[in-house]
Amino acid sequence: GKRDEKSKKRRPHNRATGSGGGGGGGQIEATHARPLSKKLVQEKLETARKTKALILQDHGLKKLPDGLDNLGLATLNASNNQLLIIPETILSSNTTIKTLNLSNNRLQSLPSTLSSLSHLSKLFLQNNQLSSPLEIFTNLPALKQINLSNNRLTEVPTCLKTCQNITEINLSTNQIAVFPMFVFDMSALTTLYLADNCIDRLPTDGWKVTKLMYLDLQNNGLREIPDGFLAFTSVSLLKLKGNRLDKITFESLPGYEEFNKRKTERINKGLWQEVEGGNDVL
Repeated sequence: GKRDEKSKKRRPHNRATGSGGGGGGGQIEATHARPLSKKLVQEKLETARKTKALILQDHGLKKLPDGLDNLGLATLNASNNQLLIIPETILSSNTTIKTLNLSNNRLQSLPSTLSSLSHLSKLFLQNNQLSSPLEIFTNLPALKQINLSNNRLTEVPTCLKTCQNITEINLSTNQIAVFPMFVFDMSALTTLYLADNCIDRLPTDGWKVTKLMYLDLQNNGLREIPDGFLAFTSVSLLKLKGNRLDKITFESLPGYEEFNKRKTERINKGLWQEVEGGNDVL
């Protein structure tokens, strides 16, 4: 069925890969893994104490080295490894972390101490093996951006609704079947990626309250768009390719002309971020 098709065509999603965390995202396997000697670990720890950034990406690590507690880190990048777990104390003793990049590993779970990162702004978890239910934190007040694309989620983690300052969520390439209604209560959310999932319908109500500007729903199972969607939404960048939608029907929806004006205005102002597939909605 559709889920089997999804698993065959899984691919990395490179959005929000964390420039502040020294890169990461885009590769599923570490391509040039450099063995991490004890000497190199010590050098990295010394650097981290000065710069507050610990970069451990591309080392083929199956576990994180010892000695990472109480470094006062602002950035931890352990992407592109083979990590199975993250020790709880690394996060609970570095509550100053603002950017955490654990993308491109083999994580099936996350430590409960993630909730202690009250300064965390960017969280990159794409290309792992995380599955639902994923209730990984209760409140991350500073969180602005999270990437959970290319995992094994069947539902949107409800813990996200406790993070009222999130502006961007990437959940592309999972197995999510239901559009998350709680995004209508997330007052700061402007960008939502749900491409390559199994969503077959959108809510009819709620669009009036959302501030969503960019919505990517490519390659789902949508057959129709509710009448109120374009009439009430603030969305100006919309991706719907790869669904069972008719272009003529879409362009006759209430509010289409206003939507098209918003889209054109953003393109003309250079606010459009060029993405795969160009500017066409369908």
